[in-house]
Amino acid sequence: NVPFPGWDALTEEVQETDPYVFLQISNEDGDVIRRVNATNKKGFNRVTWDLRVGSVQPIRTDGEAYSVAFMAAPGTYQARLYSYQNGTIKPITESVDVVVERLREGAIARTTDEEVAAFWRKYERAYRDIAAFSIRLTSSVNATENLMTAAAGANVSSEVMQRIDSLRGELFDIRAQVTTNPAKSEIGEPSNPTLSFRFYRIYWTISSSTYGPTDTQMESMEIALRSYESLGASFEEIKGELRKIADEIMDAGGAWVEGLD
Repeated sequence: NVPFPGWDALTEEVQETDPYVFLQISNEDGDVIRRVNATNKKGFNRVTWDLRVGSVQPIRTDGEAYSVAFMAAPGTYQARLYSYQNGTIKPITESVDVVVERLREGAIARTTDEEVAAFWRKYERAYRDIAAFSIRLTSSVNATENLMTAAAGANVSSEVMQRIDSLRGELFDIRAQVTTNPAKSEIGEPSNPTLSFRFYRIYWTISSSTYGPTDTQMESMEIALRSYESLGASFEEIKGELRKIADEIMDAGGAWVEGLD
């Protein structure tokens, strides 16, 4: 006679998040800047903070994510181990001070550590927004193809399909300014600097250096932000038109299309 705990208990067990241990890093103001997963096995365990803040890289629904984060500024931080189990987070050690110091001074005069770190944080926030914008843009381009299929199966006029095709072309124009011109890229022809190009160039110049920000980096950042503001406004306007068309198709008995909400 085997005891049965009941379906509710088994379902809860299947859905339960596995317990884990993590190292939490906070700055002098008590703000959490990073959490690092740790191990909890038999014997001695070690967890290392790489002196970087938490990544702001957008995370896709497929789980794909890349770490885009720069180093924390010199200063005193607090590290503390925590455990998570059954929805409860609790500290398992006392806080330990971690003093982050510069290893050496460069030969070229530079700005202060605070100004360098402030530019890193500005880049991270801007990159987060622009990377998310690029993902949404690609999703909308793909959605227009499905929207055309939905229109073909609904009681709408052919003008609706023409509007979709026109808006799709406008999205292609925006994407060419964000990433690259696909026609030129196919044969290796250089394009004018795009939004992504400027941010990648800034990244490569600051990812392995604590010098700066230089005038070129700051100017590139401002140009990129102005471009993002303009392209983002155009994108939202197109997205609004596509939503109206999607509603029109559904009212006419057509299918719902993902990616336009």
